[in-house]
Amino acid sequence: MRAPRRVRVLDQDESPGGESVEISVEQYGERPVVDVVGRLDAAAAGPLRTALLEAAAEQPEAVLCDLTGASADPLALPVFLTVADELQAWPSCSLVLVVPDGGLRGALERLGVGRRVVIARSRRDAAQALSPRPSAVRAALGLAPTRTAPAEARSFLRTCLARWSRGNGTDVDGDAAALVLDELVTNAVLHSRTPVEVLVGLRGHALRIAVADRSPVSPRHRAAGDEEENGRGLALVEALAGRWGVLPRPAEGKIVWAVLPGKGPLPEGPR
Repeated sequence: MRAPRRVRVLDQDESPGGESVEISVEQYGERPVVDVVGRLDAAAAGPLRTALLEAAAEQPEAVLCDLTGASADPLALPVFLTVADELQAWPSCSLVLVVPDGGLRGALERLGVGRRVVIARSRRDAAQALSPRPSAVRAALGLAPTRTAPAEARSFLRTCLARWSRGNGTDVDGDAAALVLDELVTNAVLHSRTPVEVLVGLRGHALRIAVADRSPVSPRHRAAGDEEENGRGLALVEALAGRWGVLPRPAEGKIVWAVLPGKGPLPEGPR
């Protein structure tokens, strides 16, 4: 198990309630756990949201938020609805709250959090609640920030789709997926100028594409003129992908992801 990584500590001077809170991240099996110890108030909600999104960026099966050592201001609890909305579009990852305290569980249920995320009494219960999820196949490729990176990424994607589709009839629009991946890799190479990591995965009927780089700057729409060849990449991604978004990475940089719908049974393969 990896050593815990402390994300943020708010001391008494920063917290309006005069109490401190520590937010840290560790691994529980294959799942990251964001552990909250102390008073979760409105000042701590922002750092907690960031920690949860960073933990989800690498596409684990689920992110656990352990509130065993926490008390909470009711004004801070909507952060879990916010994160649930942001992760809903990223189908490889679920949010699970570990809440042994009955009073805090009741407050979360009254807010409707239990309708959006799993609320478990212990980490063991959380693991059992997640066990029925369908398996996924995935593959990753590291690329240097060169002009050939988009072509290498497209070739990698087509190889993955051919392998996953063999014998099971999985129907994914490979041309659309290649165009989306090309745009995301091109954007990363041009604007981050850092090594790029491509991750593609298939869960159920959805193809997930993610491109990570080491720049924290998120891609933005730019109005392209009629004579310009560039500037339309994100519009193309929006048109072809069912959903797309950006998540921060735990160490540095960001992950830009897109989800393309597909049809057919889930292919066999390792996680």
